[in-house]
Amino acid sequence: MRLLRNLRNKGLCHVHPFNLALSNNSGVLTMRARNEELGDCTSTLLLPRSPESIDVLSVSWADWLRLVQPNPITFIKIDIEGAEFDLIPTMLDYLRMYKPVVHLSLHARFLPADQQRAALDSIYGQLTSIYPDCLDEHLQRLDLAGFHTANQPPSPAVVFAPAS
Repeated sequence: MRLLRNLRNKGLCHVHPFNLALSNNSGVLTMRARNEELGDCTSTLLLPRSPESIDVLSVSWADWLRLVQPNPITFIKIDIEGAEFDLIPTMLDYLRMYKPVVHLSLHARFLPADQQRAALDSIYGQLTSIYPDCLDEHLQRLDLAGFHTANQPPSPAVVFAPAS
């Protein structure tokens, strides 16, 4: 309800929320909060089941496109607490075809330490093969060389944009 109220209060009639999780697979997944409350900015699909977990409906990107049949999307915001590393590879064909601006919050810190650098390198490689410009959250050009877990903010936001 909070999301719907915020969208209405801000007059964002072109934003369409869906009560489901986008993932690399369709089905039922376990969601758990890292902190106290499900639905806050720490809820993730990456943690193991616990008494506080809930099951959530998950739809793959391909299934979501097939079901919703949206007009070409021009802007996608992805802030899914570490699951972006599984989701993005399933979106690549769409991103190549339509080249929407992608605002991506990265949460490599939620992955095991020995997987973080490879996950970031993979995402950066996949998206820079499509988008010539990678910008920071202040829309300044970002040099991805060395932009890894050790020297980035806890959840850096990057913007991948088509050529202007």
